[in-house]
Formats: sequence, structure tokens, C-alpha cells
Amino acid sequence: RDVIQTSFDILTEHLEGHTELGLLQTVVQRMGTLDKESRQKGTVQTTPEETLPVPIEWLKFVELPEEVLPHVHFLLMVLHTGLGENDLLGSMIAKFGKAFFWDCFGHVLVAVQG
Repeated sequence: RDVIQTSFDILTEHLEGHTELGLLQTVVQRMGTLDKESRQKGTVQTTPEETLPVPIEWLKFVELPEEVLPHVHFLLMVLHTGLGENDLLGSMIAKFGKAFFWDCFGHVLVAVQG
């Protein structure tokens, strides 16, 4: 998972800080799937244990349309709260794991993509 995250960071760096939302959505969905698979008992992990924090810097690629539903706006605000243990996002990740980030981010991207 770290390889996917690092590769996407390198790609966006080469694109001068830009990305295509469909590609971002695919990466976020895949990261969420890998996270979910890694938590299932009795399954073999297909990727090494992740060491990087969730990539909150990817949130800069998301611009909400005017007509977005209120809960999507709320989720994006939650994702921007920070990773500290006293921050909302950080406490939710501590309680539910990184799946919380990937699920929320994926939901926001689906709403933005339409």
C-alpha cells in the first residue's frame, strides 16, 4: 500500500501538483479495498503492512460543486480536521482504523464525480 501511495505522490509531482479525479477515485477505492482485505481474519495479505499515514494532502484535489449534498461537505470537513489524537479525523482513525479515511474520501469522490 505504501508503494501505491508513494507512486501516486510521484505521479502528481510530475504533473505539477495536478491529477485527474477518476484516477484519484480509483486509487482511493483500491487503497480502501486493500485496507479491508488486510483486516480480514484468515486471509493472506497481498501487500506488506503500510507504514505511511493516510495521505490527507490528496484532499487538495477535491473541489466540491455548489449543489453537493450537506453530508458530503461535512465528510470533507472531517477529513480536513487533522490526524492528531485530539483531532476529529485522528480520533476516528484511532477508533475505526484507516478504513474510515478511505471510506469517507471515496464517498466524497463519488459525489464529486457524479
